[in-house]
Amino acid sequence: MLGGVKNLASPMGITERALHHKLAGTRGTSDADLLAAADALDMLVARIAGHAAKLRAEAVEPRKDVSEKRQHVSDEAATG
Repeated sequence: MLGGVKNLASPMGITERALHHKLAGTRGTSDADLLAAADALDMLVARIAGHAAKLRAEAVEPRKDVSEKRQHVSDEAATG
């Protein structure tokens, strides 16, 4: 979900090994750990939102051949 252990450990300022210990419950999790994990999620959300914006920009004017194919499939589904 967070893009791997390295992508979560880095914003938390800890090593991948230390993160494994925290996740296994052998080391405690502090408020700072939770806030760092939330920050990592915020960064991931921002990246995903950027990708979504690019997709929307591409779809502003859909290609005619794709639109026609979708309509044909929709018409076939409606007629059974």
